Amino acid sequence: MGRDITTDRAIAILGCSAKTLQRKKKDGEIKATKKGRTWFFDEDEILSLVEDVKKQQSIYAPSAINKQLKKQDKAEDKIKELEEKRKLANKKDDDDVLTDVGREILTTITDQLKELGTYKEAFNYDIFTAAISYQDFMIYLKLARELDYTDMKPTGESKEHHYLAVAEKHNKRYDKACEKLGLTVGAIQKLKQPEEKEYNPFEEYL
Repeated sequence: MGRDITTDRAIAILGCSAKTLQRKKKDGEIKATKKGRTWFFDEDEILSLVEDVKKQQSIYAPSAINKQLKKQDKAEDKIKELEEKRKLANKKDDDDVLTDVGREILTTITDQLKELGTYKEAFNYDIFTAAISYQDFMIYLKLARELDYTDMKPTGESKEHHYLAVAEKHNKRYDKACEKLGLTVGAIQKLKQPEEKEYNPFEEYL
């Protein structure tokens, strides 16, 4: 007899769903003991079933796994293409590196700064950084969504896809660049706005 392990630990070892573990327990394939409100399993027994569970997954769920893996391969190809573009970025103009989304952000930020009267040519680097960061945020977020936000291994185990973390990283770079440009809500409120003169209709006749 091995040591007692929790349900979560048993699921992690087997690489199966909670539903599968529950079914095996109900069918008597796995023994379990209840202590209070928590079910415990024998670790040695769980370990002895790992190969059998993996074999069943390969028989009954290969199409779902293969489909997800194909989607991941497709997403990885997109990332490789993106990285190749990054390598050529220093040799190209900004317009060649940015997508329509990036160009729209670049134009929007530039226009906002001009409206606020704070635009300077020295800000162009930070404006471009904000544009390409937002662009990459959208790229990785879209890829993660296409993969149902799930990263699946050949064993059938799944977890949150790491593209979400990459997307969040680019989003933070975008926020930081905007903050540096004074485009956060708080920073904009601190900017000195032009004084509005009280309208006097008689001034038009003077």
